[in-house]
Amino acid sequence: MNELELQQRLAVAEETIRVLQNELEETNRGLISIALEEEQRRQLQKMEAVRRFAGGVCHDFNNLLTVIIGYSHILLGSLDRLAPASQSVEEIRKAAVRAEALTRRLMILTHKVPHQSQALDLNTLVTEFRPAILRLLGDNIPLMMVLTPSPCRIFVDPAQFEEAVMNLVSNARDAMPQGGTLTLETAVVELNEAFAQALLGIKAGPYVQLSVRDTGMGMSEESKAHLFEPFFTTKQREQGSGLGLATVYGIVKQSSGAVFVSSEPGFTKVTIYLPCHTAPCQAPEPISAPAAAAGARGTETILLVEDEAGVRSFCRAVLKGLGYTILEASSGPAALKLASEYTGPIHLLLSDVVMPEMNGRVLAERLAAERPAIKVAYMSGYSDYAFLGTGVLENARNLLQKPFAPMALARKVRDVLDAKT
Repeated sequence: MNELELQQRLAVAEETIRVLQNELEETNRGLISIALEEEQRRQLQKMEAVRRFAGGVCHDFNNLLTVIIGYSHILLGSLDRLAPASQSVEEIRKAAVRAEALTRRLMILTHKVPHQSQALDLNTLVTEFRPAILRLLGDNIPLMMVLTPSPCRIFVDPAQFEEAVMNLVSNARDAMPQGGTLTLETAVVELNEAFAQALLGIKAGPYVQLSVRDTGMGMSEESKAHLFEPFFTTKQREQGSGLGLATVYGIVKQSSGAVFVSSEPGFTKVTIYLPCHTAPCQAPEPISAPAAAAGARGTETILLVEDEAGVRSFCRAVLKGLGYTILEASSGPAALKLASEYTGPIHLLLSDVVMPEMNGRVLAERLAAERPAIKVAYMSGYSDYAFLGTGVLENARNLLQKPFAPMALARKVRDVLDAKT
C-alpha cells in the first residue's frame, strides 16, 4: 500500500468517524428530548390530578369558611370589644382568615382563579414591589435590581403577580439565614422552539423574563425533583406550608407563562417567563374604599338560592338585617317553582354556581325568560367557574368568591342592584 492509498483510507476513516459522531450526538439529543418530554408529561399529569383534587377541596372548605367567617363578624358586631367572649371570637375569625389564605393558594393551583389581568410594565411593577421586598428581606440581605431599558409589557393580575414575587423573595430569604444578596433582574428574550417546548412546555417567541437570584445554600437533588409539588417543603412545620413555589407555578401558568429553576450550592435562580404583551400599559386599578354599612342597605326582593344550609342561613340573616325581602330555595328547581308562585317583583337572583340538579347559570337563564328585569349575582366556593358550561366568568363583576364577610356580601348585592344594564 503506497502513501497515497494510505492517506485516502485515513481520510475515509476520519470521515466515517465524523459521521458516526454526528449520528451519536443526534441520537443522544433525541434520547434527551424524549426523556425530558416524558418527564414533563408525568409532571403535568401529576399537577392536573392535584388541581382536580384541590378544586373539590376548595369548594367544600370555602362553604364552611363562609359560615365561620360570616357568623364571627356578626358576633363581633354584637359583643363588647373588651369582653372575653369577643376576644375568643376574634381568634376564631383570625384562624378562619388564615385558612382562607391557604385555600386561596390551593385555588391558584387550578389555574382558574378569578383574576383582573391588565397590561402592565414589569419594571414598573417590580419597582413598586421594592419597599415590600426590603421589609421582607430585613437588614442583612441587600437587594440588587437590574432592570432592562427595553419595554417589558405583560398581561397579569397585579395582586396575584405580587404574591408570586413575594413568595420567591421569601424562599430566597429563608435560603440565606446568615445573610447574602438577592438580585432581581428583568429582560426581554426570544425563546427558541427547543427550549420553550422541551424545558418549559410553552410556545416559542418573545417573552419578558424576571429572574430572582440568591446566594443561599442551594437546593438538593430531591428538592429539585419536587419543586412545584404542593405541600413539599424542606422547612420546619411552623415555617411554611409548602405551597410557595406551587403557588408561583399556578399564577404564572394562568398567564400562559412558565417557571424555570437552576440551583447549585451557593446559588439559586428562579426565572419567570411571561409572553410579551403588545397592548399599551395601564396603571393598576385603584381599590375602592369599602362602602358604608348604611349605603349597603336596601328594600328590594332577593331570591337566594344555595344548597348549603349554613351558607344560606348566614346570607339570609345578613340581607334581612339590611332591610331586604328574602325568598330562599335550596335548589334551582325549587327556586323556579318559588318564583312562579310569587306575584311580586324579584329584583335580584343571588345564586350559588355549583348546585345539584341545576347550576346557577341555567337557573338565571330560565328566570330571565320569565322575569327579564331580574338582576343576577353569583356565589361560589369552587375554583373552576368555567366548567360544566356555566360561563360565569364572562362577567366576573357579578361573582362573589366564598368565603366572604357580611359587608362583602352587602356591597356585592348593592353594586349589582345599582349597576346600569
